[in-house]
Amino acid sequence: MVRRHIRRRRHRGRFDAVKSGLLVFALAALSAIVGIIAVGGLGLLIGGLVLAFSAASLQVSSAFVMRLHGAVSLPPHRAPTLYEMVTRLAQRAELPAPSLYFIDHPAVNAMAVGDRRGGALGVTRGALELLEPVELEGVLAHEMAHLKHGDTQVMKLTHLIARTTVKVLQLATWLAVLTALFGGGDIARASWLSLLAITVPLLVSLLVTAVSRTRELAADAMSAELTGHPLALASALRKLEHYHRGWLCRLVPAPEVPDWLRSHPATEERIARLKALAPGPAMAL
Repeated sequence: MVRRHIRRRRHRGRFDAVKSGLLVFALAALSAIVGIIAVGGLGLLIGGLVLAFSAASLQVSSAFVMRLHGAVSLPPHRAPTLYEMVTRLAQRAELPAPSLYFIDHPAVNAMAVGDRRGGALGVTRGALELLEPVELEGVLAHEMAHLKHGDTQVMKLTHLIARTTVKVLQLATWLAVLTALFGGGDIARASWLSLLAITVPLLVSLLVTAVSRTRELAADAMSAELTGHPLALASALRKLEHYHRGWLCRLVPAPEVPDWLRSHPATEERIARLKALAPGPAMAL
């Protein structure tokens, strides 16, 4: 029974990872098609070189990113229990233990930056105060999974491709329109580019949010594998949902955002998946 649940967790995580890879490929293919239409083969080559150089320049240190978020390094003697928890999770994930940072903020949140070789985890004061130890372990395992899967790099590259695609298309459209109006340029080409300038940003945005959703689901599945307690993360997600909705939204429910517009899956979907991964009868959350 236990082995079957472990296989199910790993299968679900691999499925989400493959799905996100296909989505990134689709985004890159869309970017290439738009580049060929907008600027031609030579322009596409130049854009690819610029994109590669920009991607390489995104390799900034985890410590620098944490400082930007107001985080301070958390030495082991100040949080021995937390360090023991992170070290255990890192060993199970077959990763070097990431650095730990404390963010003195009431928001309930945790974050991962860097990659599997030099990652860092940040946790807020609000998360330490609100979450039970087993729930916090589930959240940190989720962030550890992002490091294991290289999600920070994947999302950086995804956003870079998206921004580059939209900016190149906008520039090409303005040049085509101005040339058609004042220089006797091709009106049909300007019209086609104008249509693309309206539709492509929406398609790009949908692909980016879809990639983000699948990475979150894959991280949930790996968190369940690392901790062996899927319902602990489910309980933490329920608390996070309650906290982030705020008292006003609880009194006056806001309209539900369609799943395809979300950068994160709906909490109910994530909880349902985690319950399905839990051996034995599911507990009430």
